[in-house]
Amino acid sequence: MVYTRTGDTGHTRLANGTTVDKHSIRVEAYGAIDEAIASLGQARAICAIPRLQQILCFLSQRYFNGAAVIANPAENQDIAIAPRDIAIVERYIDQISPLLPPLAGFILPGSTPLNAALHMARTITRRAERRLWELASVELIDAPVLKFFNRASDLLFVSARYADHLVNQPDHLWDKHWEPSPPNASGTSNAAGT
Repeated sequence: MVYTRTGDTGHTRLANGTTVDKHSIRVEAYGAIDEAIASLGQARAICAIPRLQQILCFLSQRYFNGAAVIANPAENQDIAIAPRDIAIVERYIDQISPLLPPLAGFILPGSTPLNAALHMARTITRRAERRLWELASVELIDAPVLKFFNRASDLLFVSARYADHLVNQPDHLWDKHWEPSPPNASGTSNAAGT
């Protein structure tokens, strides 16, 4: 059954049957990972690049592992995120980074739909990482879980640049002095920031 009615009073049930507040640190942590999983799916739905599809599928699977471990640590240690998973993420970063031009400044997301989706996944992953560290301040969390989400956000940053690079789209950089040009006769300007 999809609905249990326990949520109507601000509580939810963990996988082990324990009832907790919906705003508890644990629920916030695995809820943020759930948001990150959905954002990876959004990026995957518009991605036609095989290497990035593989990366997004891998991250989605491991994020689910992480959420399961956080939701019910005692029952799910057999699917915990392992050091080898961090090594896989770092290998992807090391493979892609040399293909990209040097980073010349802070990047504004949104140069393409895929770029925007990957940056959204990156920032939501960062939020999940912050929630995990908040939980880690009150109970022990395996170090590989914390490291994995940190590295994953780095991989998503590199992936967003790689997606643009493959379509010859340069990085859209922050320009602290940028201003829109005056509207032309048709009433339009360079609102896109180009």
